[in-house]
Amino acid sequence: MFDTISKKLTDHNFIQSAIELSSEVELKQTSKTKTKSKTKGKNTQGGNNISSQSEAGMSDADVKCYEAKFSDLEGKNGREHFLEYGQDEGRWAHCAQNLTSYMSQRYLDTNPDL
Repeated sequence: MFDTISKKLTDHNFIQSAIELSSEVELKQTSKTKTKSKTKGKNTQGGNNISSQSEAGMSDADVKCYEAKFSDLEGKNGREHFLEYGQDEGRWAHCAQNLTSYMSQRYLDTNPDL
């Protein structure tokens, strides 16, 4: 396995393809970020589902995660507690996403000091 990886890392064509693919992914992510920033601050509600465009930027999954992480919510839902107390206390309102192997390796590649 390590021999295969070593060969790939010394293959200029492979490296160039990986860089181009990485650039395409970054462009797509930048485009999505710009689209999100245009709609930021608008509450998007549909039934009980509140999107991450809502106040505090917390999705329903983030609210559930926040409620599971902190036991001192005093009867408030996670979003309310974060806005009233958690934000001032420096609490993080979001759960970490599951990283793919590609994302993890890219992070390590861009941070060689780790």
